[in-house]
Amino acid sequence: MVCNRCVLVVNQELEKLGLHPEKISLGEVILKEDHLSQDILNQLDSSLINLGFERMDDRKARLIESIKNKVINLIHHSDKNDRNSTGQPS
Repeated sequence: MVCNRCVLVVNQELEKLGLHPEKISLGEVILKEDHLSQDILNQLDSSLINLGFERMDDRKARLIESIKNKVINLIHHSDKNDRNSTGQPS
């Protein structure tokens, strides 16, 4: 999830499924629920795929996604002057 609209859409889908998100941020969702049934997971996967998202269950995939999200966040929220700190004129 790269933008606030993405977070909003994911939040709406979770609530449609009767889930209770505590925190939704770039690439991460924390739910109040400790365990989800396979049926709910399947419904969630289907909903997310229809919206262009994907749920990641694999630890390695989550780590890679976390790194990618941090880089995206850094790029989107860095000051233009920070990006031109190579000493070259802009």
